[in-house]
Amino acid sequence: VGGVDDRRVVGGPCVVEGGEDLAHVVIEPADQAEIELAAEPGAVFVEGLVVRHACGEAGDGRVGDRLLRDLQRQVEIEVGRDELLHHGEREVRSDEGDEQGERAVAADDKYLDYAGDQNFYTTMRCHDLHLYMYVAMFLGQYGKATHAADRIRAMATPELIAGSAPFMASILDGYSAMTTHVLVRFGRWHDLIASQEPKDRTLRPIESAMHAYGQGVAHAALGQIEEAEAAREAFDQAAAAIPEDAIFLSNTVRDMLRIGEAMLDGELEYRKGNYDRAFDSLRLAVSRDDALNYTEPWAWMHPPRHALGALLAEQGEFDEAEAVYRADLGYDGSL
Repeated sequence: VGGVDDRRVVGGPCVVEGGEDLAHVVIEPADQAEIELAAEPGAVFVEGLVVRHACGEAGDGRVGDRLLRDLQRQVEIEVGRDELLHHGEREVRSDEGDEQGERAVAADDKYLDYAGDQNFYTTMRCHDLHLYMYVAMFLGQYGKATHAADRIRAMATPELIAGSAPFMASILDGYSAMTTHVLVRFGRWHDLIASQEPKDRTLRPIESAMHAYGQGVAHAALGQIEEAEAAREAFDQAAAAIPEDAIFLSNTVRDMLRIGEAMLDGELEYRKGNYDRAFDSLRLAVSRDDALNYTEPWAWMHPPRHALGALLAEQGEFDEAEAVYRADLGYDGSL
């Protein structure tokens, strides 16, 4: 089943998990009169859409009904997610993206009540919280961003990671590690320094690397150069322990962490007063960030251009700072 808009109908056969029966499913826009009528057999109405099924010859109706319950929740989730994405990083203009994030997460919670957490959809619930966190970061909503981060960490338990295939374990570990971006975004330096490294680094290699990155940025921002350099070494060790082929969503983990490497170098050199070296490192972080494969949100959640532009402005380099910010906003067509 694919997307739907006001011009087309999408349908196709669907296999229901746990059985061999097929159900033909059609999703199409519902007019107001249809929505106001009592629900017809074999159909549900959700988000202005009508979802119908017609069971195959082997079915007796129960298969389609089960499928409809799943699809109803999925449509609720996808509508909320699509509207959230539309109001993502470069398009946030108001709290609307935040509201759509809450809708998507609420729909996920309905599915959790229905199906439990021992299924692939747990990663999708993390994904929606990841989006919600991202929008809250750009709207300056620290409480909501940390709430989303905390919920992800509560989902990605050591037991779940340990029992997952390597690809899935990496996704769960990566989502759990994103809390560092929230703390960096809001300048929570003392919270970053006080945070505890993951107990089992073999289960959480991405989170271990991101923890060291966050501590390095925090120490550098506070002028604690020796401690920042120690964190930089810890970051290198954690990143080197991650296999080259480890994947987080659509990028290798190492490609993602190489942005943190350059960011951390930039922060350190800046606090040492080596501004040219600092800006070179931050420009390198920008180029590495731009080279990542597309994913939503972006794999490195805190745009390097934000740090580069802020520090350039701090040193009176206003023309380049403006150009950096205009590029980040998509105003110059370079992205």
